[in-house]
Amino acid sequence: EMELQMAHTNKTLADEIETIFLATSTEYSFLSSSVVKEIAKFGGPIDHLVPASVVQDIQKCYANPPSHPR
Repeated sequence: EMELQMAHTNKTLADEIETIFLATSTEYSFLSSSVVKEIAKFGGPIDHLVPASVVQDIQKCYANPPSHPR
């Protein structure tokens, strides 16, 4: 749905832009980067959802969260 909205928006900005959608297998149709980040944020396993190199990078991000001044 979001991709379709983006395609229509791009078309209004530049008519020459074409968008191609590639459907994933149903096994991963529920998956999004937001879902993976949410699972990782709370320490859940993501190794069955993304490649090992991505797991390492995401775990590094959540192991050392940026500090925000109060």
